[in-house]
Amino acid sequence: MQRSFHAIVIGAGAIGLACAAQLARAGSVLVLERHPRVALENSSRNSGVIHAGVHHPASFLKTRLCVRGRELLY
Repeated sequence: MQRSFHAIVIGAGAIGLACAAQLARAGSVLVLERHPRVALENSSRNSGVIHAGVHHPASFLKTRLCVRGRELLY
């Protein structure tokens, strides 16, 4: 039996699952994960730190994204 999906997400960490949830609004999604459970790598070690963007020059994209992300979170 062959099945088709609207999207395929590789990785069932925090980002992969968030993307899959969003994509599922438009159709069926297949999530592929190499581990037996979700969130066993980086997601399981997330420190919960909100990066302020103070370690890089203000002109860096990383700095602007950190600052904007912090604003959106709060």
